[in-house]
Amino acid sequence: MEDNMRLKTIVEQVISAKTLTPSVENEINHLLWSKEFDTVDMEALSKLIDVLLNGTVNCVGYTD
Repeated sequence: MEDNMRLKTIVEQVISAKTLTPSVENEINHLLWSKEFDTVDMEALSKLIDVLLNGTVNCVGYTD
């Protein structure tokens, strides 16, 4: 992950690919814990939650 990667950018990539992988989830988690995000990033995260819930984006690479 690039040091300057923004949460919004990652979320846009996930929505575009319609896929969330464990590695991308880890990138998001890292940014959230580092507190390197702003209101725009939080709005993007909210959108990601919405598209995950409505099935537009699928989670892949996870084991049960």
